[in-house]
Amino acid sequence: MLRKILNFFKIIKKPQVFLSLKEHERISVGEECKVQQDIILFKEEKNTVTDKEKKEYFLERTGNPHVLKAVNYKVLDKRGTTETLFISENSFITHNEHETLYIESEYFIKYIQQEYNPITQAIENAYD
Repeated sequence: MLRKILNFFKIIKKPQVFLSLKEHERISVGEECKVQQDIILFKEEKNTVTDKEKKEYFLERTGNPHVLKAVNYKVLDKRGTTETLFISENSFITHNEHETLYIESEYFIKYIQQEYNPITQAIENAYD
């Protein structure tokens, strides 16, 4: 029960299950291809975040900012609290308080949400 509560609040990560490695006879690739003549499997390597050197762009100026990580980006427009960016492939937004977000679009619009503060009776920028 305690494990379920800790998992729910993401205090601990989900338990990982490791497969036991059993001893088995290793055969060469050529022999394996002869055995499986109909199906030949190839391992496809995918690009990961660490494959290329990424540039970082801080989306806000706070002590705990959201950071855009991209191979290349260009700020197209800045108007008040809104910015429009053109980003390259495999772009991510990282933040300490939530998981990494993958950006699929070439264009990214960043804006700062504004909220009314009843104590100061003013409209202020909202930061998380």
